[in-house]
Order: sequence, then structure tokens, then C-alpha cells
Amino acid sequence: MLRSMPRFARLTLAVALFGAAASASAQTEIQLWHSMTGALGDRVSDLTKRFNDSQKDYKIVPVFKGTYPESMAATVAATRAGNPPHVVQVFESSRVRQLVQRRDAPAGVRGEGVTDEVAADEAGTARDED
Repeated sequence: MLRSMPRFARLTLAVALFGAAASASAQTEIQLWHSMTGALGDRVSDLTKRFNDSQKDYKIVPVFKGTYPESMAATVAATRAGNPPHVVQVFESSRVRQLVQRRDAPAGVRGEGVTDEVAADEAGTARDED
């Protein structure tokens, strides 16, 4: 089932579930905005529940934000308002570029890791392992 999810969706979920587990001392809530419906939406819920049940330091909160365009619009609006989600699933890097390359993006939104990944994608050096 996990292999049927797009590579970026798997990567996003992995970051949400495991990547933030480095430095908390009390339970930290992590908002995960996504656009998964049906069986894949159920899988996101199941994975986050299993992760949440496995430890007490972090709580992943999956939030369905509608279709991909609706989710991206909500992300842009939240970012411009200074309250972006911790993790958001998007359907292509060009949408991330719209958010990341804005000169007026809040601190932390123009992160080097995302910018480097977008640059690699544009240069054709990023590869999909699926």
C-alpha cells in the first residue's frame, strides 16, 4: 500500500513521522496537512496513529485540507499570515517554489534544504526512484 503512494507523499510522511524526533523534551504537536482521500487518506491516519501510539514525545496531527489546489492555497495563505503548517504534502516542486522563493516569505520558509531540492529538480539532477 505504501508503494502506491507517490514518492513525495511517502517522503513527506516520513519527515512528519520521524524527521522531527530529534530535540523535544515534552510532547510536541506537528501539523501534517495533506490531500489524501479514500484508502490513502486512511493509510495516512493509520500511520500517524501508529506513530503517535508508539511514543509520547511527538503527536502528528494529520489534517485533510481538500484537493491539492485547495491545500496549496491554504498553505500559501497560512504562510503569508505567519502561521504555516509544520509539514504539507504538495503535488509538485513548482508549487513549493512559489512559496519558497517569495522574497516576503516568513523566516524559516525559505529553507536551504527545500531550495536545494527544487534547484536539483530544475537542473534535472533529482531522480525519482519509483
